[in-house]
Order: sequence, then C-alpha cells, then structure tokens
Amino acid sequence: MFVFEARQSRVERWQLIDDHVRLVREYDVHHRQPGKPAPIGAIYTRVLEETLGYAVGSPNGLCDPPLALIAHRAGVSIRTVLRALARLKEHKLFDWRRRTESTRREGEWAPQREQISNAYFFDPRQLASNVRERWLQFRERRRRQAAARQAAATKAERDQARTVELTGLGGLTPTPEQPAAPSSIQQTLARMASRIEPSASDT
Repeated sequence: MFVFEARQSRVERWQLIDDHVRLVREYDVHHRQPGKPAPIGAIYTRVLEETLGYAVGSPNGLCDPPLALIAHRAGVSIRTVLRALARLKEHKLFDWRRRTESTRREGEWAPQREQISNAYFFDPRQLASNVRERWLQFRERRRRQAAARQAAATKAERDQARTVELTGLGGLTPTPEQPAAPSSIQQTLARMASRIEPSASDT
C-alpha cells in the first residue's frame, strides 16, 4: 500500500513519489498507441504528483487531501481532478478509499454519516507483472544509493577519527622533517663519552 510510514523522512517520501511519477511517465511511453493520446498524460500525472505531495508533511503518513486542494495545487478544476483519479485507477496506478464520519444526527435507522476526503494509496501488487518489475527496480536502486551513501559516510567518519588520532600523537611521532629528539639516556651517555675522550695533548 502506498501509505507513508511515520518514521520516513521527507526526503524518503519525496523519493517514493518521484519513483511513482517516473513509473507513470514510462507507462505512458510504453502504452501509448499511434495516433492516440497517452493513457495518463501530463495533466493527470501532475494531479497524481500534487495529491501525493500533500502527504509529505503528514505526521501519520496518510494521504487524504480534499479535492478542492488537489485542484488548487495542480492548477486545474475539480472536474479534471476527478477525471484524473478515475483514469489512474482504471490503469491500476492509483487508488483510494471513500471515507465517512458520523454527523451525530440520528437518522431513521442509525446515526447519519457524511462523506469526507478520500484516503489515497498505491498498491504495486495490482500492477501488471512487467510494470511491477519496473517499480521494484526503481526502489532497489534507491536502496543501493542509500547504502552507498551510508558506507561513504561511515568511511569518512573513520578517516576523520584516524586523522584526529594521528594529529594528537604528532608531537611524539618522528617524521622525516623533524627527527626525534635524543632521549635522556642518550644525552647522559654522550656527556660521559665526552669526559673520557682523550684530548690531543694526551697523545
């Protein structure tokens, strides 16, 4: 189900949306028939993107924007939004569940209810096998990119820690440019040698 997890960051959510929008655009390219418009098209794809974009900042990951808000964000009419959602659902690229809530007014048989905004989602299991395979390729690439970034960050942290460690020992570690200072034992032996070394007059 295409419902964001609460623990997902905004970046991860936008990446998920980007992958889905790319899937729809590729779907248009591969399923467009000669002399006919694309199955989804740019306007309906924008409706999809704006609908999903609403949920990026949702604390619980729920995607439930009102139709009027979707229309405003996409720059289209509510009628166009309804057509776009119907077309996306027809091609199993998007779906929704109708929701209602109690009005707390008693009806003839039960408390009355009124419809509220739909809950939108995407279920990759509904896709045709080749389309679903492409979706999984998108997600696997994201996973590998995230793993590569994590590995690079870990290596950078280790390199930095090693640099700090070597810098802290720099005053005690001999380097070619700065030979190690003689130890106290070496200095004592040198003084004793100078005392017992025969002078030129003794020879």
